[in-house]
Amino acid sequence: MFGWLSGKSKKETLDKSVGGTEQPVPDKLDLTMEIQKAVELSLTGAHPSLLYAKAAGYPSDTIDYDNILDFTECLRVNHHALKGESAESAKEWFVSNIEFSLKCDVWQHMFFRPTEYNEDNQSKNGFKEIQRLRGAVTSKNINLFWGIEGQTIGDYALEKAIEFKRNDLEKILSKLEERKDALKPLFSRSLAAGKNKYGEIDYDKYFDEINDFFEYFFPEGELNFYFSVKPLMETSNYIDKWFEDGIVDTSSLPEDGIEFEHWCAAKLEEQGWYTRVSQASGDQGVDIEARQGDYIVAVQCKRYTKPVGNKAVQEVYTGAKNINATAAAVIGTGGYTRSALAVASTTAVELFDASEIGSFSERFGFEPMSIDASVVLRPIHVEFSSTAERMLALMFRTVLNQFDITDLNVGYKFKKSFFEEIDERGVGALDFDATELGSVLIFSNVVFRGSFKLTQENIASLEKHNYPNLERLKDERVNDDVFIFELIGEEYLNEVREVFVTLASKLPVEIDLDEHFLFSE
Repeated sequence: MFGWLSGKSKKETLDKSVGGTEQPVPDKLDLTMEIQKAVELSLTGAHPSLLYAKAAGYPSDTIDYDNILDFTECLRVNHHALKGESAESAKEWFVSNIEFSLKCDVWQHMFFRPTEYNEDNQSKNGFKEIQRLRGAVTSKNINLFWGIEGQTIGDYALEKAIEFKRNDLEKILSKLEERKDALKPLFSRSLAAGKNKYGEIDYDKYFDEINDFFEYFFPEGELNFYFSVKPLMETSNYIDKWFEDGIVDTSSLPEDGIEFEHWCAAKLEEQGWYTRVSQASGDQGVDIEARQGDYIVAVQCKRYTKPVGNKAVQEVYTGAKNINATAAAVIGTGGYTRSALAVASTTAVELFDASEIGSFSERFGFEPMSIDASVVLRPIHVEFSSTAERMLALMFRTVLNQFDITDLNVGYKFKKSFFEEIDERGVGALDFDATELGSVLIFSNVVFRGSFKLTQENIASLEKHNYPNLERLKDERVNDDVFIFELIGEEYLNEVREVFVTLASKLPVEIDLDEHFLFSE
């Protein structure tokens, strides 16, 4: 893995023949394409990174466990800095090794893997070019056959190594972005798991997670440059940027424990969570219920100046079960004891420092919403009693029947509550969170556009909903195609629009009314 050249030394007898006899070669023969092929074939395994590192000042011809840290540091040097004596020496070293590989009696194995070449199969990509080049340089200097003015063979080789490095980094960062939704919570958890009782971070778990990322997505052979060592620091620095927005200023945290609970709830609401802060007593270990759709996180808040112990972790774990929560978390200010970290790892309770609360959503796999901090995401209580309100409730009912809750981004409990609290005539009352109300308002657009055949069979089903215009339609349109909005009738449509606008105004984001069927001409 770490050595570059192996086999016989330069002092050993070189094979002088190609196909049995040495062929005369003109002194001015241009074999630039063949040399480029030799360079590209040589730049496999650890070779590109070793050339790059030597150009950055790495002194050795091999990589081993004694100097791998120096080697890694050289790989981090910006390619614009690969100049001067070290770079020139590295280029000469690389060209010298290519020339030696061409002239030695095991030349095939210097450019091709054993599985890629055998004497009966000489059709391998690059074989004929290397054979032709070998015939030319048997007794001559390889530089004689390079035909690009202003660029040396070494220049070309180093440029290719730089290109490989750039391509590998782009491939890695592209994969990070592609899998960000899944990876960000994993990296966040590994950072939290490495925090000791003093708030300091042991990064071993974090880098183990990064190594797992490389092993899974980039097994050996997937990267051209990062063969011997992976770019852990470059990857870590990139991931760190994901969490910059999640760092919260805690310099003015409330000192009182109850006020701290409300501070935490407000920060979660800014990320799109609906929260309920418990009373000072009888909370069963749960200070905050944070909910997005059907997903509930039981949260215990600890405004401590000393590390939080395992009791808080055990309490919120039990409390989460008591309220049928999906997950549990502790948000503290004094770090966590070793026993708290151990219990959290076995119970899957997430531990946050107050400064990390900005990454709460990502830790649980949710994309944080950009909600103005001044918007209070308390439950939106809606009464359905007037004819116009009933008609909108019936549209919501149809939405919940026609669409999967994952499409609507609402939970099963919400759907169940709606049908329990709102009767078949659309009468009742219910508390919505912003996501739930916004979803049914937006998807009602599809319902209003819908049509159906008004048969005797479905008339019986429609009568129990008490649509105001159904009697007229029964008299005039039986067996015709009827639009859903026609069940409401023209006299109530304006009132339905007014109710729609009133409900939409309660949301923290705006609904584009111009795109909604109810408001189209």
